[in-house]
Amino acid sequence: MEEGEKVGLVGEADCGKTTMAKSILKILPIPPARIFQGEIFIKGEDILKMGQNEIRSLDRNGDFLLTRHDEK
Repeated sequence: MEEGEKVGLVGEADCGKTTMAKSILKILPIPPARIFQGEIFIKGEDILKMGQNEIRSLDRNGDFLLTRHDEK
C-alpha cells in the first residue's frame, strides 16, 4: 500500500474478522491470541512490536478505525 491509502477487511459472518483485528490491536489476551509472524506498519512503525499503550495512542489519533456491525 502507498501512504494515504486505506484498506478494509470484509468477509462472511463469523469468519474471524473481529478476532483478527482484536488480536492485532492486542485487545485479546496473549495467549491464546497470538500472531506468529509478519509486520503491520502504521506511520512507519510496526504495530506488532508496540505495547498496548502505544497502540491506544494511535487509536486516539485516528490512525485506524475498528467498527462492528451488529445484525438485528
